[in-house]
Amino acid sequence: MSPLTDNIKNRLKKSLTRAQAESSPRRHPVALATPGAAFTNPFGAAELDTQQEQRIWERDRRLQAEQERQRQDQLQEECREREAAERAKIKEQRKQCASKETVRILRELIRNKYRLDILIWQNRRVQRADRELIFRDCHEADRMRRHILSIVKSWEEDMFDREEDWSMAKKIKNSLGREDEHAVWADIPPWNR
Repeated sequence: MSPLTDNIKNRLKKSLTRAQAESSPRRHPVALATPGAAFTNPFGAAELDTQQEQRIWERDRRLQAEQERQRQDQLQEECREREAAERAKIKEQRKQCASKETVRILRELIRNKYRLDILIWQNRRVQRADRELIFRDCHEADRMRRHILSIVKSWEEDMFDREEDWSMAKKIKNSLGREDEHAVWADIPPWNR
């Protein structure tokens, strides 16, 4: 190639790059919107890149914050649903605690406890060597008493479907619910009374 051709090629390249650079938005002064007034950006493309990066970063940060907020809302909703399901389950269990079957079991527990109380009271004058046998019965009677009282104390009006069931349960609760009227054999054995 001749030096003339090389010179022409170089001049064409320079003019093309100059034309591209002049038409590029990075070469033009950037007007920034500020609260006071608009002014021309003396830094050109570097400042524009920084602003774009900052806008992208802020947009990503807002998106992440929104996603986090949505995730927190979803977790709270799941938690509320779980709590509602647990409350419904507990309410169903409470209703089962107040069922006729539970009343039947309670009646049987009361009969067994009183039968054991009578046995303990009849054997209150045993010799010291036999007191350990009676003391075991005393602990068993006290365990039954605690079980009976826990069943009765757990009863509430909303657990019963019918008003007459609740009135019967209320009578039972009032008669059995007073702990101070029940003998606690472990505290005062029958031979000390």
